[in-house]
Amino acid sequence: MHKITITICLMAVVLFLYISRNKVPSNTNDVIVQTAKFDLTDTIPKITIKDTSLTFPQIFEGSFAKATKVAQFGTEITFDKIALGNLKVSSGQIIATDPVTLRDAAAFSENFPVGEFPVELAMANINANKDRRVAFARVKFSDKPIQKWEFALLNIQLSH
Repeated sequence: MHKITITICLMAVVLFLYISRNKVPSNTNDVIVQTAKFDLTDTIPKITIKDTSLTFPQIFEGSFAKATKVAQFGTEITFDKIALGNLKVSSGQIIATDPVTLRDAAAFSENFPVGEFPVELAMANINANKDRRVAFARVKFSDKPIQKWEFALLNIQLSH
């Protein structure tokens, strides 16, 4: 039931990392710190999450709470949540993809609950350059605590 939340969060993380790593500065003001100035001992992010009961990795759920912070490379990222509205699931099938590739997209192998479920974004606020972007997105199928995280897979991935 929580697999779509996992997949959407993972896809958001991958997209966030891809955008961050492949961003070409439009001008010199977009460059926060020259690479040579990075403290290489600061490569592992330091994550502060008040709720220690969250399932590992805690950042997936913790990013939707205001008190969560990530510090890395001399900058701090804080999070806040935006409610987007409800997703109507009428068939139990969900597709998560880039809209450009929607035509060739396949639904996950998991059958999801039918109904209307809230969709939320965890917004990352990067203080070093006053940047704000989507860090994670989730569909909340339940308010029950998450027991574990698993990948939501496509049928083609099940056979490999």
